[in-house]
Amino acid sequence: MRIQRRFARICATVCLATALIVALAAGPALADTTLAVHPHSGPPGTAIRVHGTGFHVGFCSAVSVSFTDSTGTIFSLAKVPVKADGSFGLRTAIPVDAALGRGNVTAHQGSYFGPTHRCIPLGLTRSDQFRVT
Repeated sequence: MRIQRRFARICATVCLATALIVALAAGPALADTTLAVHPHSGPPGTAIRVHGTGFHVGFCSAVSVSFTDSTGTIFSLAKVPVKADGSFGLRTAIPVDAALGRGNVTAHQGSYFGPTHRCIPLGLTRSDQFRVT
């Protein structure tokens, strides 16, 4: 029984390490990825444009865009597809109930994990600031 548990722990560790290596190798380099938000400040409800480049195209190509306000509250804004050139664009608005202060608009893209044929949360994340005034 003790040997089975030890073997299971070793297998789980190896699987997790493999998943992390594959996820990091599958995505583009962070330096090649950009995210821009315009404008950079405004009151709650402000219309914004979000533009990203350098995201990967393929099985896990959708990007989840969210806004985190100054209190740490996370608002999901949209899930958008990535174009063939690795870019995406979105017109949305800062939530009307966002707290005043510095916040972040974040774009997150999962990574493809071949052994399970699924997208996993380990992936590419970029942020740009937005000040709610």
